[in-house]
Amino acid sequence: MATIGGGATKLSGSDYNSKTNYTAPLTLMISLYFMIGFITVMNDVLIPSLKGLFQFGANETWKVMLISFASSSLMVLCQFLQELL
Repeated sequence: MATIGGGATKLSGSDYNSKTNYTAPLTLMISLYFMIGFITVMNDVLIPSLKGLFQFGANETWKVMLISFASSSLMVLCQFLQELL
């Protein structure tokens, strides 16, 4: 079977603890995932509402959307590069 990332590593008996509780890290990751998703969705909703308040034109609205998605992409790219090194 093909593997990604260099194959499986075998852990010795002392490296693996089956009683480790991963509830807190899992809860943190799930909450961060949904918070980032909620912020992304709210970006689309709030920009038209705040367009008049900040006197955004069509060009500035487009820039806000571009910066928002570019920053998300940059975070993913940085995380990927950090795992490679």
